[in-house]
Amino acid sequence: MLNLTILLIYLGLLIVVTSVLSLRTRDPDPMLGGRNMPWWLIGASLTGTNLSSVAFLVIPVLGYTMDINAIIGDMVSPLAGAIIAILFFVKPLRKTRDASIYTLLNDRFGASIALYASGCYIAYQILRGGLILFLVGQALHYITQADVSGIILVCGFVVIFYTYMTGIEGVMWTDFFQTVLLATAGILALFYIGSHILDTSLDPGLQWANIKNIIHTSIHDDTFITESLGITLVFFLVGELAIFSSDQSYGQRYLVARTDKHAQGGLLLAGLCIPFIVGMFILIGAGLFIFYQLNPQQLQAGIPGDQVFSYFIANQFPNGLLGLAIVGILAAAMSSIDTGINSGSTVFYCNFWEPFARQTSSKVLQNMNVMRNCSFIFGILSIIAALFVYKYSESIVDFWLKSGSLIIEGLLGLFILMRVSKRAGRKSAWVALICGMSFLFWATLSSSIPWMPTAPFHYMWGLPIATTIMVSVGLLCAQIFHEEAGALSEPFIHPEEARKSIAKKRKRAKKNMFADSIRPKPFYQFHAGLGTLITLFIWHDGDLFSLEHIPENMLLFSASMLFLIMVGPYLIHNHTSKRYLFINLSILTLALPFCGAMLMFGEPHNAINSGVFVGCLAAMGTMVGWTMLGIGTAIGTCLASMTVVLVYPEAGAPDHWMLVVLGAILTFIYFAMDAAKEKFFEEKYLGRMHVILGKVSKQVSRHLFNLNASGKKLSMMEMADAIHAVEDISQTVKSMQGATDIDPDEGQMELSVKTALHHAVRRLDITSPKERAKRIVLTEDSLDFHVLGSREVFENIIYQVLDNAMYYIKQGLATTITCNINRKNRILTISNDGPPIEPEDVPYIFDIAYTTKKNEGLGVGLTYCKKMLEGMRGAIRLTSKPHHKYCEFKLYFPFSYDGKVLDDETPLPDDAWG
Repeated sequence: MLNLTILLIYLGLLIVVTSVLSLRTRDPDPMLGGRNMPWWLIGASLTGTNLSSVAFLVIPVLGYTMDINAIIGDMVSPLAGAIIAILFFVKPLRKTRDASIYTLLNDRFGASIALYASGCYIAYQILRGGLILFLVGQALHYITQADVSGIILVCGFVVIFYTYMTGIEGVMWTDFFQTVLLATAGILALFYIGSHILDTSLDPGLQWANIKNIIHTSIHDDTFITESLGITLVFFLVGELAIFSSDQSYGQRYLVARTDKHAQGGLLLAGLCIPFIVGMFILIGAGLFIFYQLNPQQLQAGIPGDQVFSYFIANQFPNGLLGLAIVGILAAAMSSIDTGINSGSTVFYCNFWEPFARQTSSKVLQNMNVMRNCSFIFGILSIIAALFVYKYSESIVDFWLKSGSLIIEGLLGLFILMRVSKRAGRKSAWVALICGMSFLFWATLSSSIPWMPTAPFHYMWGLPIATTIMVSVGLLCAQIFHEEAGALSEPFIHPEEARKSIAKKRKRAKKNMFADSIRPKPFYQFHAGLGTLITLFIWHDGDLFSLEHIPENMLLFSASMLFLIMVGPYLIHNHTSKRYLFINLSILTLALPFCGAMLMFGEPHNAINSGVFVGCLAAMGTMVGWTMLGIGTAIGTCLASMTVVLVYPEAGAPDHWMLVVLGAILTFIYFAMDAAKEKFFEEKYLGRMHVILGKVSKQVSRHLFNLNASGKKLSMMEMADAIHAVEDISQTVKSMQGATDIDPDEGQMELSVKTALHHAVRRLDITSPKERAKRIVLTEDSLDFHVLGSREVFENIIYQVLDNAMYYIKQGLATTITCNINRKNRILTISNDGPPIEPEDVPYIFDIAYTTKKNEGLGVGLTYCKKMLEGMRGAIRLTSKPHHKYCEFKLYFPFSYDGKVLDDETPLPDDAWG
């Protein structure tokens, strides 16, 4: 249960991180994250991408075989390759005009070269992801005895889940946490193995003598891996340089950096961290070799070198450390697979989709939709590749390790050619590519293909010589063909101004995401009531569903929690309170995931309990958003795994735990994809509404002018009011659209709240200044303050709230609108003495097209206010309590903006509304 709890905590953290970092479809820059990532995050992400499950499963073999040449090559090459890439490649790669570094090849050598490189990269990442999934499945099968195909499915769908929902920012943050977990697991494993070695002899002097003798006599060369120290160093160096300079997974990390220095600093950090972690796992392999030389009876005969570490984990690690080792293996694999899926999707969009597809909707919406579909498809293909390797041919692993990765590493010659020659064009690049790749495949595969002449040298010579051939032939052909090479375009993101603009838009897009997601879904009370009835029915007659074994006290507890969910809105008046929403979610978590997990872990041999647990997750998904479903499930299941051992003496993991995990993940994926799809269509239809309303506005303007020309005299004020009425709706809808170009941050100035309120009041349908002063009252304690924003947007926000309150005055249900300006807390309060909003309407009052005005209103005004205030880093809250005759909106504003403290010590404008 301790190992299980550690694994659940890891999966729970992964779900929580995915939920919090989820980028919505309105993110203005989903593939590059606003180019605002710091150097340390880039370095951690590059480290995690480089050290896939190979760190756990392959690198210890180098230490176990004591191959000094390979060890030196693997230790030196990352830092040396990173330094060369920093000096010659990072800045040029950041000049690509989109999110794919292969677009540089398109601009310089033509579309055919770029399509070749992009296609090779996508195929490579799919097969690499499949290979990593297979290696993880094999290792965890050896440790846990779980089915390999089940492990492949679970890991694959987990990666699909958070890659689909988060985009590049979520991938990088999960890479960061997974790199930390990988390093932590490696350090603890190294210390444990070292302590085990030291405990194997009672005589320390004899023990150290034996260890020295083992190391001295066991250092040898493995000719399959190593030819000589020189060529080994060159091979590893060229391979690392190829990865750092021509692999989209790494190039995209450079592109998301804030500046060139952040990109270079991140790569340098990775160049320092990778040898450290590699060295740690090499020491683990060496420690395993020494341990089994001292204790040969503990090593089962026939265990291959690449499975010795897994064998030691399964047989020697104590509980707790065993769970952490499993987490380390999963983290290492996922940090590489998610990067491959995300970067492959980016390459597909930039090089295959965008140049040839007709844009039918906004670029941002189309971008995110294609990216998500690619993430899902590429993830499924990686799972299929892993199952294919597992079911049909393990020999393909060796073939792929020797040849598949060289497809990408062979592109290094093209990037070097692009850097050293300004004359090489499409013909030169194709001739160089054909010559270099032909030599590379011959040098690499000649020993494996019977009909091919065998190369008279070690395969490690292939990559360095092929790269040299490619560059030399390209330079020679550039002189022969006299072609005109394409010019590299300027990057589509310019340094500081554009970066800040995108960063502000992304902050606006993600503002109040938690507050939005914690809100229950519509009809959640109905579903809670239905769950209460089902639970009580099972309590009354469990034999009907074969659930008679469920403890009655657990059923009654779950039913009482669901009943509280159902009656909660009638007991608590303020439904927008975060405290109420938190209590709501906590009760729901205890009622469903917690109780379901307690039952599943308490009686693990009963398969029905596992189905009940998955059913609880599905039921919870109908009541809350997918983010709260993930967080509630993570917390509830972890809490149950720690509590169940105190209640059930036979607590443990269910027999069919793999199916349970798979069912839970598929439940998350279903609700997450459904939410993403719903948000996409909402944004898409808002865009269409804007187009339609824009055309309506033009038609109204044309007819008004025609009427005026035909003799129907209209004053300019009447014409302006008619046109403004339609344009107001059009601009309101457009400003709510996530992909809009309207930005409340543009044209910012310091705005007086009182002056803006003054102007908004004058726009109301009250002609007499005396009537305005009577209907709209500014409290005496109001003290003005300033905000940063667009004057037009800010005044329109206030007008929408005032107009909403004015509706009840026109209906005779209210008499006065009261405004208060609170300088100390920077709050503008607008309230009326009319009827309160019904409790069932309060949670949805800011939703698009939701209105409480019978037969009036479009339901867009308050939605507009909320979205625009979020753009100003502010917020709007509604307070409406039953049995209290008032309805109050509070508009909150920040005390500073981008480090600029706003000056509020200015004289107040005239109090008169006239």
